[in-house]
Amino acid sequence: SYIRVSTASQVDGASLDTQERRCQEWALQNGVLITRTFREEGVSAKTADRPVLQEMLKYINEHHSEIKYLLVYEVDRLSRNLNDFVAITQQLGSHNIELKDPSSTLAGSKSDNLIRNVKAVLAQFDNELKSERVRDNMQKHANDGYRMSKAPYGLRNVRDMLGKSTVEPIVDKAEHIAYLLNEFSKGTYTIKELIAMANERGLTRLNGKPMNHMFMGKMLRQPLYAGLEQSMHTGGELVDSVFDGIISKQTFYRIQQILENNKNSKTGGYI
Repeated sequence: SYIRVSTASQVDGASLDTQERRCQEWALQNGVLITRTFREEGVSAKTADRPVLQEMLKYINEHHSEIKYLLVYEVDRLSRNLNDFVAITQQLGSHNIELKDPSSTLAGSKSDNLIRNVKAVLAQFDNELKSERVRDNMQKHANDGYRMSKAPYGLRNVRDMLGKSTVEPIVDKAEHIAYLLNEFSKGTYTIKELIAMANERGLTRLNGKPMNHMFMGKMLRQPLYAGLEQSMHTGGELVDSVFDGIISKQTFYRIQQILENNKNSKTGGYI
């Protein structure tokens, strides 16, 4: 038998136990012995790239002569992708192993196969609907100014009082970043000089190594420092964030102008 839950919160709940108990009841009623149960904990069935599923398929290939049935609580526990479902059932068929669920008859019938195939189609359709709802929800939250991805350097992801995603400053880093950005916006420092200032203030890259030109460039172009969100969820547009920022929007736009002028300059004076 194969049982699965998709979220870590379900692992310690009743879902896995319920699935296993229902499979055992079917086996008992039909005089079938379950020789091994594969438990997939907290993994989605969007793809077949699941460690326990792959372990089970390998086991089936090696022990197929000892196996008559693969028992699942529901088709969507095995797969929520139609192509994966077809590939798995073809593999089972090549070994004369029948896929069963608690609604199946022991003898099997064409209607059993039809129902399972319909369930597989519906499982994929439901997955696609959920994915679409998640995308729409993320797009709405992003355009409302909430953070839908990892916080940039010097900030951290948090939840507001309503449980929505936003960010807050990491005090010992954000104040130094704000200082550097404000200084650069005056137009009197090169990026090389800015990196030296960052090193003096103890700012390093995420891996602990000294600042470099690429990392500093990302910091200079990060709109969230100015309380602005920009991502694929906002269609690439800048929108006001619920986070106020650590520098003003005017400072951010001055920095972008300096960087643009530098890019178009033949002398590259700000590099």
